[in-house]
Amino acid sequence: MVWPDGEKYELLDWTGRDCPRSLDARRRVIEGCGVMDPMDIERLDGDAARDQLGEIEAVYAESFPRSDLGDYRARMRVLLASPGFEAVTAQDEGGLVGFVYGAPLTARASW
Repeated sequence: MVWPDGEKYELLDWTGRDCPRSLDARRRVIEGCGVMDPMDIERLDGDAARDQLGEIEAVYAESFPRSDLGDYRARMRVLLASPGFEAVTAQDEGGLVGFVYGAPLTARASW
């Protein structure tokens, strides 16, 4: 994977108990074990994330089977409309396998 700064980073699986790792000054992993197959990483704004919301909801529901999907959808509607919302998705062989998202907090945020 190549980030905007031009540096290459490895996506690593840290499930091994004795997996050695070290980080350089920029916190990049430079040693490790369990290197995963390459994935497609995509950065999305709110509109693009909204277009992929069905896939995101499916991964969420599989990852958190006891969570209320209706509540999640309601929270996502608010987040997707938030200024500065961004998401990053990971796709493997054309299917969504992971995501992360967020938006800047306002000065009035309680946390």
